[in-house]
Amino acid sequence: MPTNSIASVLHFNGVADLPFGPRKRFLGSAKGAAAKIVGGWQLAGLLHLQSGQPFTVTAPAADTGTGSTVNRAHRVADGRLSADRPKNERLNRYLDTTAFVRPARGEIGTSGVGVLIGPGLWVTDVSVIKDTAITERWNVQFRAEFFNLFNHANFANPIADVTSPAFGRIGSTVGFPRQVQFGVRLQW
Repeated sequence: MPTNSIASVLHFNGVADLPFGPRKRFLGSAKGAAAKIVGGWQLAGLLHLQSGQPFTVTAPAADTGTGSTVNRAHRVADGRLSADRPKNERLNRYLDTTAFVRPARGEIGTSGVGVLIGPGLWVTDVSVIKDTAITERWNVQFRAEFFNLFNHANFANPIADVTSPAFGRIGSTVGFPRQVQFGVRLQW
């Protein structure tokens, strides 16, 4: 069933106070400066999982009478290849390129819109947060934030123009590589 929407998306996020420091399970008897060091830690995370984006195999339109410069290709076979192939093979030939051909001059292609699904994506972001009370009114917060913690490459849809020499190849990524940032905030 062709579609232009993403079939599945899962976002999971959470924040947890770590169980050590004053009045906590571990190191609960810490006093003074030691209590300020070992207490006040939090761990936060976000997991984003998403199935692939549908895409349409296209061909340049030549005298189709539609007024468009883009046409759909003719689909002569299914076009999907097994996902159980090595990554380099999937990047160089994501789809069966012999399953699509350029329509003849004046013809409109028979392939449907969004009949193939591109690669999915997943991203894990994690933050480590430390709150330290200076006085009853003043607090310092330190944050270490890790975006795309596992540096997972999320790939874009393949080139879908049957006339391109790169037809069927994936040549780019979406999102960003691992990024780390640190921050300090004074609260009062």
